Amino acid sequence: MREEIITIGQHSVVGILTSNGPHETLPTIVMVNAGLIHRIGPNRIYVKLARSLASCGFRVFRYDSGANGDSTKTGADTEMECMKKVMDHLEKKLQHSEFVILGMCSGAELACKAALNDTRIRGIVMINGAGLSKGKISSLYPHSEDMIRRRYYLNAIYQPRKWLKLISLRQITPSFKKIVGILARLFVKSYKHVATDPSSEIADPFTELSKNKVRILLIISEGSIVHDILSLSGVDFKKNDYIFLKGVDHTITPLWAQEELKIHITAWLSNIFKPKNLTHMQHDRT
Repeated sequence: MREEIITIGQHSVVGILTSNGPHETLPTIVMVNAGLIHRIGPNRIYVKLARSLASCGFRVFRYDSGANGDSTKTGADTEMECMKKVMDHLEKKLQHSEFVILGMCSGAELACKAALNDTRIRGIVMINGAGLSKGKISSLYPHSEDMIRRRYYLNAIYQPRKWLKLISLRQITPSFKKIVGILARLFVKSYKHVATDPSSEIADPFTELSKNKVRILLIISEGSIVHDILSLSGVDFKKNDYIFLKGVDHTITPLWAQEELKIHITAWLSNIFKPKNLTHMQHDRT
């Protein structure tokens, strides 16, 4: 396993290229920042994924941008422009022009937008990203918050420990009344598709990407509000290759869930692009 530090444009981008032995003619995997978290990803997920994919023959680049991690903010480059610089640099360095973009949360949104604008992108892996316009997400957010709260309390019904905490003497206070009020409000509401104002942006990016023959893997965890946003949006998001992680939070904290995520993504990419050394796949558990 080889990991190489790469800098682009006076440290405006700093990243790690992970590879393993002689490379194959496979798309280069580019991992995009998840919010303000740098290139290791939430809970070091990007590190684990990069090594797992490299063991299958993929070359994987995970990078910092926008003054995150080791990168420095230079000029007025947007995140999209920064990603284009990354692909331009890797295309020249690796002599290969096909990419798969992987991102979590805001990184997933960026992956989706990039794939709509750059024909070099053959696939995207979106982890807890909706791919919708900012306007549509904003209009659906309040209803989605209610839905995720309602799901939390429904799950709590089957956990006696939570009920004991609720009815304990120290909880029979204004907080108790507040919780009762929340429950009453949540369980009398009905949630259907929420109409939103027309937008000039593409309403269903997944359809557009499919027309362009971009492969999509959408991974949504039960504890992510994205699950509710997409459910309310009216977009048929389950027509993509879709994995639902039950009982898992937005940033995939449990170790068993991280391992499951790694296996799903490695298997999906390996199945589509069929690297020759798939039989030698190793799962890094560090």
